[in-house]
Amino acid sequence: MSVAIDALGKISPWKEAWSIEAKILTIWEDATIVNENMQKLLHMVLMDKQHHKIQATVEDDLIAHFIDQLKEGEVFIIFDFKVIPNRGLVKVTRHRFRTLFKCSTSVVAAASTVIPNPGLSVTSMDQILQKCIDYEYLIGKFHFLEYEPL
Repeated sequence: MSVAIDALGKISPWKEAWSIEAKILTIWEDATIVNENMQKLLHMVLMDKQHHKIQATVEDDLIAHFIDQLKEGEVFIIFDFKVIPNRGLVKVTRHRFRTLFKCSTSVVAAASTVIPNPGLSVTSMDQILQKCIDYEYLIGKFHFLEYEPL
């Protein structure tokens, strides 16, 4: 039995039975305060063969269930997840929606599928500070180098 795979660009809350095949481009943990309690979240940026991207989130109580399955750079078939609006201060993709894992979400490695890395571009700190680019969607890791003259 083969599962029909949906393009990430088509994902919306108006359908419930989505199945996606996507590569985890990046994965990170975050902590926020919700109702005076600390809540950990696991975030990912997923990309499909058409290079559509969407953010996926795993909430605190499900992180232990999924953390060992999810590997950055690997391709997975994921189904049975919730789709919610992509709102808030942290938007890491341009997609209108993001996915939210449920306890019934299934994650299966897609060993025979290769999704090449996208062409990434580096943005200078000056461009970020001057807001010359679409700064709402920047994501990455900052590395500072120390320079010592000889």
